Amino acid sequence: MKNALLISAFMFIASFLTVSGQENANSNGNDQNNSPWSVSLSYSPHFAFSFNPDANSRLYRDFLFGFNARFDRKLEAERVTISFGVNFRNKNINHKSTDIKENMTLFEFPIQVNYHLKNTVDRFDPYLKSSVRLCRFKSNYDQAGVVVNPIYVDYQPFIDIGYGSFIKIYKNLNLLLESSLGYGLTNSFPNRAYFDLLIGIKFNL
Repeated sequence: MKNALLISAFMFIASFLTVSGQENANSNGNDQNNSPWSVSLSYSPHFAFSFNPDANSRLYRDFLFGFNARFDRKLEAERVTISFGVNFRNKNINHKSTDIKENMTLFEFPIQVNYHLKNTVDRFDPYLKSSVRLCRFKSNYDQAGVVVNPIYVDYQPFIDIGYGSFIKIYKNLNLLLESSLGYGLTNSFPNRAYFDLLIGIKFNL
């Protein structure tokens, strides 16, 4: 599965560079005012869940607050946007029965493809999205000021699909709304899935 994921990533990047090169070669200089690049910063609540058959069929749930920062590059002729960035999520839990404090930290590195539903963009710019994420999870257990049994899970791949929209506020400033439903590609998180949202601001460069 890891080899297949790496091959898919290389094919994805190669396709992007090919299309980008064709777009630049075919450009006639008419698009002088609109840069294909944009940057965004968003608030991103994240609801993760897993159905673990090894724990008496219980459904485990985690809700984490987080933030997302990303760059987007739009290929106008193909109605496609390529996005990449980083998500940071964190949660503190007090286990009162054991006097243990748990700190959960999640870093995600998504590579995303958006297909824009409208060829001509006015105020609303809706799109369908899919992404591959590499996630790094860390959980520290603090008991009386001493960290015990830290847990690290490095760079596990997830894939998701979703829907989003850019809503023009003023000139190059846009509101960003996005939702995603994803699933883990390895067994490090048994049957792990998630639903998350992005609510933020996008600025066209």
